[in-house]
Amino acid sequence: MTDRRAQILAGGCVTFNAGGVAARYWRIRQTAVTVSHAPRTAQLEFSGSLSEPVPITPEMLSGTLTFFASPAGLDFAEPIPYGIPNNVTDQGWIWPLGNSGYTWVGGAPRFDVTTAGEHVVNVWMRENGMIVDKVLLTTDPAYTPNGAGPAESPLSGTPSRMQDSGPQGLAVFEAEHFDSKISAVGSDTITHDWSLVTAPVGFSGTGAMQALPNDPNLNAGTDITAVPRMDYKVQFTKTGTQYVWVRGLGDSSPGPSIDDSLHVGLDGQFIASSSVITGFPPPVPFAELVLDLGTAQGLNLMRAYSSYGGGARGAIWAIERSDDNATWIPVADFRYETTGGGVNDDGSLRTDAGGWYSSPPFNSEGAASRYWRVRDVGTTISHAPRTAQLEFYAVANLAATPLQIAVTRDGADLLISWTGTATLQFANTIDATQWTDMVGASSPTRITSLQGVGFYRLKK
Repeated sequence: MTDRRAQILAGGCVTFNAGGVAARYWRIRQTAVTVSHAPRTAQLEFSGSLSEPVPITPEMLSGTLTFFASPAGLDFAEPIPYGIPNNVTDQGWIWPLGNSGYTWVGGAPRFDVTTAGEHVVNVWMRENGMIVDKVLLTTDPAYTPNGAGPAESPLSGTPSRMQDSGPQGLAVFEAEHFDSKISAVGSDTITHDWSLVTAPVGFSGTGAMQALPNDPNLNAGTDITAVPRMDYKVQFTKTGTQYVWVRGLGDSSPGPSIDDSLHVGLDGQFIASSSVITGFPPPVPFAELVLDLGTAQGLNLMRAYSSYGGGARGAIWAIERSDDNATWIPVADFRYETTGGGVNDDGSLRTDAGGWYSSPPFNSEGAASRYWRVRDVGTTISHAPRTAQLEFYAVANLAATPLQIAVTRDGADLLISWTGTATLQFANTIDATQWTDMVGASSPTRITSLQGVGFYRLKK
C-alpha cells in the first residue's frame, strides 16, 4: 500500500490509496500488536477505488466563506471544487468559527449591598439595539461564567430570585423574567422599550430582551430618566461587593461602542461602578458551504484538501442535509485535523500537514436530500485548515459497510451498543442455527448477570 497511515473509519472499515493507484497484487501484513494480540478475524472484504466525486458547478454553491489568498481575483464559487490547483501553497478558504454573538461581559462592574434581604436590580438601556440575554451577580471576584452560564436562580417565597449561599454567591436571572419594566421617551422624542426577541438564536431561555426601536441610533449616556428600564427582585443572602456579569450582544458591526451598552443599578439608583457595561460583539455567521444538487442524492463521503502544509490545524465540521434549504438534519461531524497523514493526488503520503483528508463514511442509511451543508462548528487546533478543494461522494457500496458492535462492562452488567439500523439477536451457542430477535432492543442494551452466558449478533 502506498498510504500505510490509512485513516481508520467508522463502521469497521479503512480507506487508503485516495489517489486510486492501481496494482495487480495487494498484501496485508501484521507488523505490530497494540492490545494483547491481533483480533480473531473471520472475514475480510475489499472494495475498489472511490467512484468519481459528485459533479459540482459554481452555480450549485453558496455560503459564507472567506478567501485567504486570491492573486487571480477569484470569487466565491470558483475555487470549490475547481478553480484553484491543489498544489498551490498556502491558498484556500479560511472557515472562520461563527458564533451566536451572545457573550459574557463583566467582572469589573460591581455594586455594594449593605443589608441582606430583598433588593431590586435595575437594567437601563444606554444604547438602543442592545440585546440582553441573562444577568449574573456573584460575590466571587475570580468567577467567570461561560457558555450559557449557570441555571437561573430559584424563586423565594416573596417571590424574588434567591442568591446562592455558597462561596460564589450566585444570583442569576433570565432577562425576559423581569418583575416589571417601564418604557421611556428618549431625547429623540421616540418611545423606547425593552422587547422580547427570539433572534439571533443562541439565547439561554425563551428569548432575549432588546432595546427597541433601534432606529435612529440613540446613546443616552448616563441619563437614566429618559431610557427604558427592567427590574428584577433579588433576595440577597450575602452583603458586600456584588460583581456584575451580563450575557448579551451588540446588534450591528463594527462591534464595541455600536448598540452594545447598558447600565446596571440597585434599588433605582444609578451606580457609576456598574454603569456603561459594554464590549458586546455582534453575531458572526458560521462559515458554511451549501450544495444544491438539484435532485435528492445520498452523499456518504467527503474529502477536503488542505493547502497549508506548514503546521497542524483542526476543526469540527458539521455535515447536514435538507430537503428545502431551510430545515437541516444533522448527519455527521467530521473532525478535520491536518496532523499528518494527508495524501497527494496520486495517493502518496504527504510529509507535511497538507494534502487530502477524508471524512469517515456517513449516512449509512443512504438518506437522500437535495441540499447538503458543511458548517465549521468548532476549533480543535489553532483554526480551521485552509481548504482549497472539496469533493463529495455518493459511493454505491458504502452503505453496505459491516455493522459495528461494541461491548462494555457496567458493574456486573454488560452494555451492547452498535451503529446503524439493525436487530439485536441472541443465541445460547455461537453455532446455533436459530437466533432469537430481541424485539424492541435499542442501542445500548443492558445484559444483566442473571441472564447468564449467551451470544449476541446484529441482523441487518
